[in-house]
Amino acid sequence: QISFVDECPSGPCFLDNPWLQKFLAATGVPQAPKQAWTDVARLAMFNIPTVNFGPGDTAQAHQPNENIPKTYLWTNYQHFIKFLQQISA
Repeated sequence: QISFVDECPSGPCFLDNPWLQKFLAATGVPQAPKQAWTDVARLAMFNIPTVNFGPGDTAQAHQPNENIPKTYLWTNYQHFIKFLQQISA
């Protein structure tokens, strides 16, 4: 017997979101699909447009000894700084 106590469909892609477009333009980060479920889908159920972005390697996610190189953190930090500088100018 299987009982489903929580259910959430996959999240939609908000590719036309103006903030996403500004972020992509400011950073040059490539847009790519994510092959995993995240809480972005749960937020989308409430019409909150969200995307996944962050340092990491999907193959390492939720694994014993999960880790990322420090350079990934630094690169993501730099992307956010570029984005914030562009929208505040």
